[in-house]
Amino acid sequence: MKAWTLETAGWEWIRDFDVSKDGRGAWKVLNEHYNGSGHVICRVEYAKAKLEKLYWSNEAVFSYDKYSTAMKQCFIDLGDPQNTNELYSQRQQVDKLMKGMKNTHAAVKSAKSICLDKHSVDSDQAVNYMSGQVARIFPKSYESSTKRRRQISGVDTEGRGRGRGSGCGGRGCGRGRY
Repeated sequence: MKAWTLETAGWEWIRDFDVSKDGRGAWKVLNEHYNGSGHVICRVEYAKAKLEKLYWSNEAVFSYDKYSTAMKQCFIDLGDPQNTNELYSQRQQVDKLMKGMKNTHAAVKSAKSICLDKHSVDSDQAVNYMSGQVARIFPKSYESSTKRRRQISGVDTEGRGRGRGSGCGGRGCGRGRY
């Protein structure tokens, strides 16, 4: 455990157990710290705040995959066994998923409607269905075409370059100094 926690905040919690070589005691302390009621409350509050702000509008800015993964993580944190007050049912998870999809494309609206009809009580199936629909509606070529690419114009390596001036070394002919 020392190797896993040595350069993390967790090391401070088990440093005293290094001398006594009490791995079981170190494990208990880490478990209580990271899975104790105080830490669970922090994770739950963070998940609630993140869930309220989370939305998806298009693939070019924030992919559907990242959106659905972040939402799944929030539901996992809210579904902690020590936290029974904030549980979301499968139906509530699907509803939250659909409400967070702010894209106004007609095909997305249609897919959302079909998804609610077919997968309203299974959030994993709803995520998978919408993932396929988003990939169909917004293929990867769309994503790569919206990003600016650096383009290089033609390069002339023979003769003088096309720098400042009129072919006299880039400084113009000037008046000359004799």
